[in-house]
Amino acid sequence: MACRRSQGNVKLATKRVLRKTKERTKLKKDQNDEESVEQITAQNITLPKARQGEQLDKHRTNVREIILWTNATPIRCRGGIGYACCFCTNQFPDPADLKKHTIEDHDSETKSIFMKGRDMYGYLVKLDITALKCKLCETNIDTLEQVMDHLKNDHDKNISTDIANHILPFKFDSENLRCFMCHNVFNRFKALQEHMHTHYRNYICKVCDAGFVNRHLLLCHNEGHKTGTFACDQCVQVFDTIRKKKLHERKVHNGLNMPHKCGYCNERFKENCHKNEHLAKVHGVVGPLIKCQACDRTFATQQTWLLHMKKYHLMQRQHKCTRCEMDFFSKRELTDHMVKHTGTREYRCELCFKSYGRLKTLKEHIRRLHPEDRDFKCIRTIKIERRTAPHVELKIVRNHKERHLSESKKNQQNLKLILLNSNANPIRNKDSLGYGCAFCHEQFPEPTNLKKHFLDEHNSDRLIKYMSGKLFDHVVKLDITYLNCALCNRDISKLEDLMSHLKSEHGKEIFTDIKSSIVPFKFDTPELRCAVCSAEYLNFKLLQEHMNSHFGNHICPICGGGYMTERLLGTHIRRHKNGEFKCDECEKVFGNKEKLKEHQKRTHLGLGKRNKCLVCNERFLDYWKKVDHMVKVHGAPPVVLKCHACERTFRNQRALARHTKKDHLLERKHKCEECEMKFFSKSNLQRHMAKHTGIRQFRCDICFKAYGRKNTLREHMRIHADDRRFACVHCGQAFVQKCSWRSHMRSKHGEEV
Repeated sequence: MACRRSQGNVKLATKRVLRKTKERTKLKKDQNDEESVEQITAQNITLPKARQGEQLDKHRTNVREIILWTNATPIRCRGGIGYACCFCTNQFPDPADLKKHTIEDHDSETKSIFMKGRDMYGYLVKLDITALKCKLCETNIDTLEQVMDHLKNDHDKNISTDIANHILPFKFDSENLRCFMCHNVFNRFKALQEHMHTHYRNYICKVCDAGFVNRHLLLCHNEGHKTGTFACDQCVQVFDTIRKKKLHERKVHNGLNMPHKCGYCNERFKENCHKNEHLAKVHGVVGPLIKCQACDRTFATQQTWLLHMKKYHLMQRQHKCTRCEMDFFSKRELTDHMVKHTGTREYRCELCFKSYGRLKTLKEHIRRLHPEDRDFKCIRTIKIERRTAPHVELKIVRNHKERHLSESKKNQQNLKLILLNSNANPIRNKDSLGYGCAFCHEQFPEPTNLKKHFLDEHNSDRLIKYMSGKLFDHVVKLDITYLNCALCNRDISKLEDLMSHLKSEHGKEIFTDIKSSIVPFKFDTPELRCAVCSAEYLNFKLLQEHMNSHFGNHICPICGGGYMTERLLGTHIRRHKNGEFKCDECEKVFGNKEKLKEHQKRTHLGLGKRNKCLVCNERFLDYWKKVDHMVKVHGAPPVVLKCHACERTFRNQRALARHTKKDHLLERKHKCEECEMKFFSKSNLQRHMAKHTGIRQFRCDICFKAYGRKNTLREHMRIHADDRRFACVHCGQAFVQKCSWRSHMRSKHGEEV
């Protein structure tokens, strides 16, 4: 029986070898057919075995010396429970607990054999260097490279700096998960770990120029570029890459279609958000919230954070109404809006049979008129109650004029009392010259200067009483920065609280039962923020338009938009009036009168450049060109827009929005049809397609070499011009190409640049 079993095992092993041999033969054939695959084979990066062993010994010695003589601690991985220890099976949600555990519970003997048995092929160490310190001299050190130089030069430790570093350093010294080298923010440790390859480009992909810290990761990445015909061994499906085939086999045939595993009970989930919900409900483990860098809101998942960023900060509105000029973020919002145009009322109340166009309107109707039947019962109940005589209460009214005051007069009365009894000041307007005073023609670049001017120059009770009634021709913009009651010197944060305070504490005749036409603004932060919801805006005009959402006293019956005054609502409603409005000059026809007027101003009246400099009256087509003109010609302070996710700054909103989408939201809408790669812009995709098409349309006029990309030709031309712009700071040797300079710095001086 044992002999038969051994013969069967030999036959099975022989079949496996034959099948693998066939697969290798087929793979080699596909590789020979694809020119791009030949470019990315790893033959040119394979080192001799003797040199591999020598380099491996240096890598092992480096990491062991660092762990023994500093407080740096290695991280095995980020598991289902937390950060895993390299020396045992423990996991910790907080990396600080892992660092404490590694230092206190594992001795030097255990650390001295760290990474034993690992080969050079997949050598990689993840190292926590938070609050890095040398144990020998208690010196605080900032980076991994600095601590290696310190141990080698100051303490004569066996540190090798002539090899490419395979250690990825991490710091956990901030609230968010950040790359300590470029300060980019990430939501998951896996994404941060993948990002670190951009800083440690030891192995470069020749197809897409992606960098990787070790050879194993490069070869895994290269599988995505190998195209051909790869058939599944267990079904009839065929794939164009090996990676797609392996992914299909894992999900369909190996039962691994639920990749997200709970670290506590091993239950699996299809989506990571479902696993997080399970952790919170079953195990009581709540993951870290994702904080929006542009406002104070937090989110449980990355998906909801991305939606928030696109909707409220990038102001994406991709769904446009075909009947008016409004556009919306989501298709659902557009569907709700279309009810105004179609008049469809598909939601009916089963209690009083009234119909509504939106479900939320029906819910509001039931909440207000049928509070006892909020569960949407289909049974209509009629309650018959005996009518009783109403209770009459006698009340002595002191001021009979209160009942006859209009809402406008009440707002004027409120504004007058606010200006007389606080340090609030009105703002007339904001343009390129600054903030305008509502009581005179003075303008100031900063709102603090305007407030000081108002309190010093217009602090007259008689003037305030007279001007309070004149300001309501437009929206009253009120600066309530550091709001303070002038009667009792009490600091108050909100305008509503001040009105209640004046009414209850000081007996002032404040009306709180009206729709307020006084819009508060605060300038107590470097950014321009809403005084109600703290949302951030780039200019005062956008912030002022946003305030309609908080003070929507007048609602548009067509689209449901809110506006502060009837005048603003009337201007908005005119945009909904559709028809045929013909231009008398050029016979063009427009859908509404507002579009016709805009066309006449731009085309026939010579007002196409509507961005006007108020200093020299020069006009510009683009708003940011006018801003640039104000800075260069008239000495205005330069506009600096800071990215909230990293330290980069930009001169205009367009560049900031592009940077946010590309580098932080990682938008890649342009997909290559030949491979799986995606790109942010169409130009990036076109440059990439040169790898597949082989077209070399950019030719050198000197040596007649041709290139697929213009920037490659430009770099080549520097060879003929002997433009050696990349110079070594140590030995002075200069190079034409940056890659040659990097290789020199790494091999000759042991520096990663």
